Amino acid sequence: MNKVLSVIAGLLIVGSAVADDVVIYSENSWDTDGSPLVETIIDFTQYSQLQDVETWFAQNAESWIIEEVAGKEDINAFGWYVATEPTVLNEIFPGLASNGAYKSVVIDPPTDIGFYIKSGNEVFYTQSGLNAKNAGQDHIHQVAVFQNNTNSREFILAWEDISMKNGVTSKYNTTQSDGDFNDLVVRVRVPEPATLGFIGLSLLSLSGISLIRRRK
Repeated sequence: MNKVLSVIAGLLIVGSAVADDVVIYSENSWDTDGSPLVETIIDFTQYSQLQDVETWFAQNAESWIIEEVAGKEDINAFGWYVATEPTVLNEIFPGLASNGAYKSVVIDPPTDIGFYIKSGNEVFYTQSGLNAKNAGQDHIHQVAVFQNNTNSREFILAWEDISMKNGVTSKYNTTQSDGDFNDLVVRVRVPEPATLGFIGLSLLSLSGISLIRRRK
């Protein structure tokens, strides 16, 4: 999206699934590349992992990359999709996006959405059933979702970019993941109502339309 978009609504959790608590590793992960450790960017003591989130009811979410620490960071793309149309991918960040990349996104009309990453030729979804679709399993979790303990509008999505379908191993091979969940870490934040109002007024001002004129 190359233009400023109006911000008009919020983000609500609606999905459900069960995933075990995960550890966000910075060491002993074979695909780290020497980037700043994710713990130096995000203080995970301020967040709690959510066990029942796969989709959100959304019209707007401001999203930006906080950290990428994977060796494949140059090809891990991130975006959103409508839950009922998972093959239609709406990219937010291309693989070349760097730590600190930021983009404002509007989803209109309101709909049930999930997030995804694309690593090479594979697409991994927040909906674990989609990751398991062709693997003969019920659920394959490729992302850990955390919610800010003091701001329910803020989420952290911590991704594993190698399929978990064959389990986890501590030594690299071509069929198993290391399960470090640090390969792409994204913060999704919904603006506060006051921010929404400020942006709305700013857009009116930019378009040359004043409230006084409208009343006349």
